Amino acid sequence: MSAPLRQIGAAARYINRTGFVLLMPHKGLPMPTLWEAIRGRPGGHPFRDWDRNADLMWEWKDELPRRRLAFYGSVWMGKPGFVSLEMLPCLLRLWGCPLGPDGFRIAYREGTLSFDANRVGEALLRTGPVNTWRLRKRVGLGPATFKRAFVELQKRLVVAKCGSDDSDTKWPAEVVDLSARVFPKAHAEARTMPFLEAREASLASMAAAAPGLAPRLLGRLLRTGAPGAQGDGPGALSPAPRGRMLGAKG
Repeated sequence: MSAPLRQIGAAARYINRTGFVLLMPHKGLPMPTLWEAIRGRPGGHPFRDWDRNADLMWEWKDELPRRRLAFYGSVWMGKPGFVSLEMLPCLLRLWGCPLGPDGFRIAYREGTLSFDANRVGEALLRTGPVNTWRLRKRVGLGPATFKRAFVELQKRLVVAKCGSDDSDTKWPAEVVDLSARVFPKAHAEARTMPFLEAREASLASMAAAAPGLAPRLLGRLLRTGAPGAQGDGPGALSPAPRGRMLGAKG
């Protein structure tokens, strides 16, 4: 690996070069990680022996999205990590993100977004950036129901982290907004990008970043199926479960 990262600008350049990066190592996911790039060598885990490297990792996971230097979220099979600004339009197109600040409304009308996720989207559309604690209170959902709705939106890249806020909670809560407002250029590029171009660029970038990935795992990470298989195109998403469409209270 190259020299240890010590400046956030170097971390942003590393993510831009790599395309897709995990925050820290996870068993069974042989992808590059910000943690290992900060250390300058592979292996180890921040939770085993917390040190200055771990402090930088934890600080930059908030600061990189706050400065709009990278997209950050739990998008890699539920594990947190980054998407470079160059590759973000590709994933928006590949994963069928409803484009534009109110695009989630179309997804809801088409039955591919749940009632509760739509409520969270509507709250963000009205309020703008807000920490997740306040967002949950404004929507009026219980913790478990809110988490399901938020994960649904994050999986579709509808919401994006853009900071942190500890004014309401003991530990800093994520500040989030609609990704179309956080990364408007990426949404504009995704709007005109051919689906196959987005798919091939994403597969090539992931294969280059993580050459040790088995084809099946690569396909699961990018939600494309095994490389070489014909995808179903954007929007090939299961309709929201009927019960959640009706929107039981949390």
